[in-house]
Amino acid sequence: MASGQEADLIQSIEDRIAYSYLPASLRQRFSPQEFTARFVQFGILRSYAYYRLPDHIRSSITEREYYEEMIRFGGDQLQLYPYAHQKSIIHYTKEIPLSYYVRMVGEMLKNEYSYDRLPNFTAIDILNLIGIGRNQYLNVTKEVRSKIRWHLNRNYVVDHLPTEYLPSVSLDPFWEVNSVEMTPETLRRGSQRVSADALALYRLLASRGATSVADSSLEVDPQLFRRQIVYACQLPSAPLHELYRCGFLYATFSVSPDDCLVVPPLGSFVMNRTSSEPQEVLLYRILSTVDERTSLGQLSQLLMLDDADVCAAAELLIQLGLARLKRPTIPETVQQCPGTIVHPSWQRIFQELVEQADKGQMAAGQLLSVPKNGEGGQPVKRIALLYDATLTGFLMMTNLSKDPGFKQHAVTLFEVGKMPSDAVSNFLDLLDDVDMEEMDTFSGEAQKYVNSVICLRHLLKALMQLQGPEGGTGVDMYKIEALNELEATTRYSLLGRNFWAYVITSPVSCTPLIDVELCCVYGSTVSLMPSPWFLLFLYTKVRQGPPSLLVPFGALLHSWPPVFTGTQTCGAEEAERGCVGYVSRVRCQAMTLDAEVTCGDLDTSLVLLGEMTLSAPVLVQCAARVELQRQRDGRVVESPHEKTMEISVPFDCTGEELHELVSKRVSALFSTATNVQMDRDSIIGLLEESTSALYLCHSLGYFTLSLVCCMLAGHRNEPEESPCRDATDGGSSHSADNTTTASVVTLRSVYIVSIGLGVPLFDVDCCALIIKRIPRILSEQETTQHNESIRKCVSEFGEFLETYSSLTRQVHEMMAIQTTATAGPMTQQHLRKSAPTGGAPFPSTLLLFDGKALHVVDDANPLSDQW
Repeated sequence: MASGQEADLIQSIEDRIAYSYLPASLRQRFSPQEFTARFVQFGILRSYAYYRLPDHIRSSITEREYYEEMIRFGGDQLQLYPYAHQKSIIHYTKEIPLSYYVRMVGEMLKNEYSYDRLPNFTAIDILNLIGIGRNQYLNVTKEVRSKIRWHLNRNYVVDHLPTEYLPSVSLDPFWEVNSVEMTPETLRRGSQRVSADALALYRLLASRGATSVADSSLEVDPQLFRRQIVYACQLPSAPLHELYRCGFLYATFSVSPDDCLVVPPLGSFVMNRTSSEPQEVLLYRILSTVDERTSLGQLSQLLMLDDADVCAAAELLIQLGLARLKRPTIPETVQQCPGTIVHPSWQRIFQELVEQADKGQMAAGQLLSVPKNGEGGQPVKRIALLYDATLTGFLMMTNLSKDPGFKQHAVTLFEVGKMPSDAVSNFLDLLDDVDMEEMDTFSGEAQKYVNSVICLRHLLKALMQLQGPEGGTGVDMYKIEALNELEATTRYSLLGRNFWAYVITSPVSCTPLIDVELCCVYGSTVSLMPSPWFLLFLYTKVRQGPPSLLVPFGALLHSWPPVFTGTQTCGAEEAERGCVGYVSRVRCQAMTLDAEVTCGDLDTSLVLLGEMTLSAPVLVQCAARVELQRQRDGRVVESPHEKTMEISVPFDCTGEELHELVSKRVSALFSTATNVQMDRDSIIGLLEESTSALYLCHSLGYFTLSLVCCMLAGHRNEPEESPCRDATDGGSSHSADNTTTASVVTLRSVYIVSIGLGVPLFDVDCCALIIKRIPRILSEQETTQHNESIRKCVSEFGEFLETYSSLTRQVHEMMAIQTTATAGPMTQQHLRKSAPTGGAPFPSTLLLFDGKALHVVDDANPLSDQW
């Protein structure tokens, strides 16, 4: 982390303060030369042109020196080639991308650097231009280190690197081409690598048409080169590409604020490392926010950036092959008389681009037509599906599709952080092609990945069929982490401008920073709804729930509260069936969004709790008590007839749906179970009361229930009363007296132990039920009720947090819960009491819910004396 003076220096540079106006403390530490050098590096990292430097810096460094330092410093920092200043760079340094990257890779080989040191975007450009990726770099490393000279002089490594671009590197017909100035000796050596026609074309470019081409077969007018701008489509394609790949010429292009970008699925993206360098941060911001319906000028307003910076970043993304123009921009001079200006070798490509531009113009006209609400110039709104990085990890880890496009879409969802509706349609086709029989072979942890794919496919299909209030259809996918990196104003403008509803997957490892005033948000927002606070809020409102304890960060508990232990002995009825006592089961969950739930016995979980509170607050729930029985050998074990399980059910689950979900899970626990008896009305009543208390009747989400199931063997049942009986069997499988002996399972306790807002992607059955409700819940009438209800919920939840935590509502509504996967020195810093936020909204004292009410336990005394 930068020191105080270092931070002051950076701030002074950002404010463009001259050295003479710096505070005395900074002038004492930094000399004028050091200050100038730091200012220059600041400009290079942000890809500033020389003219954008303040006068007091330009008086200390010439334009040539600035661009020479840009190449030197950029190469040392493994930065992208500065394409935005290519003309000036080549004019002053003669450094083209080919020589820049060959020198960079050569220095990495000499210094024995790992390939992983390359930032993602630099690695992409190197792979695209000279074909050196991870495997190629490893092969070259082995090759050069096998030489005897490796220990004497390593300069020979350059001989093992490419001398020209890959054959796949091509020019756009509307790029401006210019020659690279070469010395006679360099030109003589280079001429051996190109044809006579290519060499003649270079001489025409270099001399601006003054050189005769009588000795070549070129069909080109020398007068063409006397124009100020020469486009690639005006020259013969074959010799032109030959010169370009060998480094004899370079090409430039520009985009305007009126242009729109399209981000296709990533093909050759290199997932190496990310950094906090300004240029890389800007590129990711553009990638994650740009869409085919928003011009670069509009995007710069949303991001609160200069048009020049956004356009330069867009040009760089196009150069890297990560984006393309929605509608090709044809130069005016070419449009006026294409028949005489466009070279015959470019005619086919030129015609395709003209047709593409015409289609883009028609699409733009349809897109900007006046929508039903009368707001002219605004795009018709779609649905936004918000996902987190966990989902993309599942998609990339599952080898479910042999189509390479599947992996490309998964990488796009992770790296770009979004996917437009057209690409989502293609992605859905790939999901439909997944082999379901092969998916059945997965088990264990991999089953979670498979479930995510199945649920995502069903969810996308359902959302794609919905029509918005303005008549718009389609779904755009956005990664929550990418949205959260945007400024709040930018985020609200981006979402509010393009979408009418926002469906969030659940669970998420990072909640979206969405203001509750943004309508039609279906899922957890930043208001701590996916945290244990929301669960305690529910328990307090309905005055029922399992005994729960919220333990602060760093607390060391020496004993459990009496409400957790309860009655551990059996009554007369239980004793008759062999019961000798009960053991309490607890659920321990750290207060971080991606924390796994740990279950264990009450007697053995105290040490575990102490370890967990070292990194985060922990919610402990006594959600089940399991019967103990004495075996013939005298050992006391848990009853084999009792099992605990958890199921997820929709907010408005019906009795039939509940019974079907429970029966399916019970069948997996008790292979002989054929009948489940439960008090449906009581459980449904609990669900309805809880949903009503949280104002979630018109929302998408689910409760997770913890159930203790007890099997009663040998119970005689009337077939017609069995809920599990198949109505098509005609009773033929039953005995003559029309009764059957079956194992009956009853539910001894039911608790709500978790609340999920949004659509679950981990539970196929629950997800299917919630998806059925989407058309109704997202209808115009229901959305109005949902918006009003969710505001009531957030308002009361805010009052609850203000009562039991030390943060005000303004703060906790805009604060995301830390993820345990975050790396770096700031990991979970906000959880600690020493943090600037005072550790809130996490508790500074123990909070105990005794099954009826929530109590604050004063921590002025030792924790072991609290009960």
